[in-house]
Amino acid sequence: MRHTVAQGEHLPGIASRYGFLNWRALYEHPDNRALRAMRPNPFLLYPGDVVYIPDRKERRARRPTGRSHRFTSSQKTMLLRLAVKDADGQSMDGSFYELETGREVFSGILKTFIEHAVPVDTEMATLRVWKDAHAEVPGLVWRLRVGHLDPIDTVSGIQGRLRNLGFGCGPIDGIAGPLTEAAVRAFQRNHGLSVDGVVGPLTRARLVEVHGC
Repeated sequence: MRHTVAQGEHLPGIASRYGFLNWRALYEHPDNRALRAMRPNPFLLYPGDVVYIPDRKERRARRPTGRSHRFTSSQKTMLLRLAVKDADGQSMDGSFYELETGREVFSGILKTFIEHAVPVDTEMATLRVWKDAHAEVPGLVWRLRVGHLDPIDTVSGIQGRLRNLGFGCGPIDGIAGPLTEAAVRAFQRNHGLSVDGVVGPLTRARLVEVHGC
C-alpha cells in the first residue's frame, strides 16, 4: 500500500494511522529508500510525497484460558520541539511559558528549546510566554500549526521559515513573488550574506541553522 502525503501530515502521524507504534518501521523500510534520499529529515514531508506502507507483523501472546487478561499498548506520541526567540532574534531564556495542545497544558521556564511529548494527532497548539513572571496575562501568544512546515528545498518551506523568524513574506503559497524576495533580502542583510534575494546554498544553510531545522 502507498500513502500520498497531504499538507500537515508527518511520519509519526502516518505511522499511527496505519497501526504502527514506531515511525521508523515505515521510514527505514527498503521500499522507502527513495523517500529517505529525498527527505533526509523524516519529520519534514511535502504534499505529494509517497510513503510505502508495509504489512504489519502480527504479535501474539500466550495466556492461559479460563482467566481474564489485560493487554495495554504504548501511547502514540511524538516530540514537539520549539525554539523561542524575541523580535530581535534573541533567546528568551528564563521567561515563563505555557504550552497548550488541546488535551494537555505544559509549563516551565524557557531554556534553549521547549521539548514535550504530545499525541501524534496533535494539529494545533498555543504557546504563551510571560517575560514578567508577575504579569496576569502573557506578553506573547503564538498559535502553532503542528506538522505544517515544508522541507527547505521548497518555496513554501522557505516562506514558512522566514515567517517564523519574523520576516514578512506574505502568504505561504509556494510562489516566489516580490514579497518573498524582499523577505529573503532582509534575512540576508541581517545575517551578513550577499543580498541578492536568491536562496542559494549559503542562504539555505543559514536559514536552516537560524530556524533550527
